[in-house]
Amino acid sequence: MRALTTRELVAATRTAAVPVAALLLLSAGAAFVLIWAPRMPTITTTNLYEQARAVQWILLAAVLPWMAVRSSPMDRLDSIALMAAVIAARPSSAVAAKIAGAFLVQLFVVFAGLPALVLAQQAAAVPLSAVFADLLPVLGLALLVAATSVASIVLAADGLRAAVWTSVVVLAVLLSALGWTSDLWKAGVLCAAAGIVATAFLCALAGGSANMDATDAR
Repeated sequence: MRALTTRELVAATRTAAVPVAALLLLSAGAAFVLIWAPRMPTITTTNLYEQARAVQWILLAAVLPWMAVRSSPMDRLDSIALMAAVIAARPSSAVAAKIAGAFLVQLFVVFAGLPALVLAQQAAAVPLSAVFADLLPVLGLALLVAATSVASIVLAADGLRAAVWTSVVVLAVLLSALGWTSDLWKAGVLCAAAGIVATAFLCALAGGSANMDATDAR
């Protein structure tokens, strides 16, 4: 299983999507803080850090789906089942390993935007612990993107279509979550729950496909 997760990470290092996404997130977040801070109205219901955090979520929701698809191998269920057979693992476990690798790639980009949040935190005089605490709900978004991107790649078998599907699903889940609550913590939990459901569905699909192939072989 570790080999399949490592394969996902190695594939990500061979594409320009990951560094481009990380640089875009960092530069856009820092530009927002540096440009908006001097012009920020003195009478406002939110401070600079809270606004920068909201911008960070918007950037992540826009960048991560594209990056996730571009940095991941275009595997189909049959190829995943074949790799699982080579290492004597279940196809569902192979799918879970692929999602785990994609999740780790998302984390790299998420942490790349951390300096911009720290800059906003310093300007707004917010405790540094708040920055790290606010990273936890972002992990839910990263899990949703990882699971959805792998599912889209497996089902679409086309990079552009998979990127569109991933973006649409992530945006729909995120808007639904924010429509239910304005609390980003709760939104992150809902995104994580959706990611877990997508992972379970894809694992079940891979297991069912393997069982059908085994039945046909008999």
